[in-house]
Amino acid sequence: MKRQLCLITVILSFAGCSSLQKGEALNIVDILAYPASDTTQFIMDDILKGEDYDSFLFLPPYTNPENTERVVGVNLKSVEDSEIEFRDDVYVLCLLKGREVAAWHYLSRKSVDFEGVSNLQKYERTQVLRLINKASVYQVVD
Repeated sequence: MKRQLCLITVILSFAGCSSLQKGEALNIVDILAYPASDTTQFIMDDILKGEDYDSFLFLPPYTNPENTERVVGVNLKSVEDSEIEFRDDVYVLCLLKGREVAAWHYLSRKSVDFEGVSNLQKYERTQVLRLINKASVYQVVD
């Protein structure tokens, strides 16, 4: 029994080290370890270690991926599974490789507000973003 428990623990710890899976929730505040300062600069590339992408964009709640494709010029077919057009609790972070979505992740609006970023705009992977702490409500701005 101890052997099985140890094996399960080892497997779970390796699973925690793997890169994010498509559609997995991503909490920027957790990753940045709840920054104490009022403003913390970060680069998305530092958070998304191991991901293969050129640029990224944020899809706000109620975004229709089909309509957005024409505006942004990116194939968003794989994001339709996110059901972002029916949700108001998350943003979707799309990681782009050329004009295709390489991966996407949910960004919960409970701990972070993304109203300060330009929606439907592609950002380079080295784009500096700021996390602003306003009375324990974090806001990501570009």
